[in-house]
Amino acid sequence: MYSQRSPIISHKVRHCAVRVLAPHPAGQILAVGADDGTVTVFRPNEELEQCTKSEKLAAGIMFDRESKRERIIEKTLREKRYQEKQELMRKAKNKETDLENSDHFYRSQIVEKSEDQILRETEKVYFEKVNKLKNAGKAFFSSAYT
Repeated sequence: MYSQRSPIISHKVRHCAVRVLAPHPAGQILAVGADDGTVTVFRPNEELEQCTKSEKLAAGIMFDRESKRERIIEKTLREKRYQEKQELMRKAKNKETDLENSDHFYRSQIVEKSEDQILRETEKVYFEKVNKLKNAGKAFFSSAYT
């Protein structure tokens, strides 16, 4: 437990690589599978089988620290997702408000004008454009023949 970065014990099993370690559920024997297909069964001595009080305490502290760390990470992620959701809802609400305002403006413009007024304004714009095109055509033809 204390030397996590260096081996606690080393024992040569075979002249090839070890691929699998499988402890017995009761924890009294250990099966080691080698690269050449052989399986070796070990019975570790009692010192490796049983944890000391200080190792149990250290393991408990480590598990507590990691569980607190996980809770902090989960809380941070939940807060971030909540903030993102609130931002999306705010943007959607602003967009919806803008659409409602513009839609209301255009509807009010249409409702305030009668059909006759709309028809007269449309005809006026249409004939203004037609006259502009006629004048442009006259100017074009008159300059082409002079």
